Amino acid sequence: MFEEKLKERFDLATSVTFQESKNISVYNWFYYKEGFSPRLVKTFVREYSLEGLGLDVFCGTGTTNLALCEMGLKNVGFDFNPLLALVAEVKTTEFDYDKTSLLIKKVINEKPKIDFNWKTQLVEETKYFTKQNYDEILELRE
Repeated sequence: MFEEKLKERFDLATSVTFQESKNISVYNWFYYKEGFSPRLVKTFVREYSLEGLGLDVFCGTGTTNLALCEMGLKNVGFDFNPLLALVAEVKTTEFDYDKTSLLIKKVINEKPKIDFNWKTQLVEETKYFTKQNYDEILELRE
C-alpha cells in the first residue's frame, strides 16, 4: 500500500517551487525563493482526505496556512524568522472590506500635505537615481 503513494508525480513538478505562486494574488506579494505552490498543499489535502487542525511549524510565508484557510480548514503556523511569521500572519488575516474601502476613500479625499524635506547634505540624490527615477520620485512626493 505504501509503495502506491511513492509514485513519481510529474504533474506536481512546478508546484514544489515558487513559480506557480508568482501568478496568484496574495501568494505573490512577497517573493520567497524557498516557497512552493498552494496547489501542492491542496492536492495532498484532497488526495489523502486530510481534515482537522493543520499545523505548520516552519510556515515561512504562510503558503500552507493560506491554502488551508481557502479550503475552510483551521490551522496554525509558526516560524523562527519574525519577518516570515509576520508575512504569514498578514496573508492569513481576514480584513473588513467595508472598513478598508472607507479608509481608502478617506486617504484619497483628504490628500494630506506631507513635507518630506528629504534632501540632506550627506546624500546627493541624483548620484543614486537615474534622472527619470529621480523625476518620478519628485512627482510622487508632490
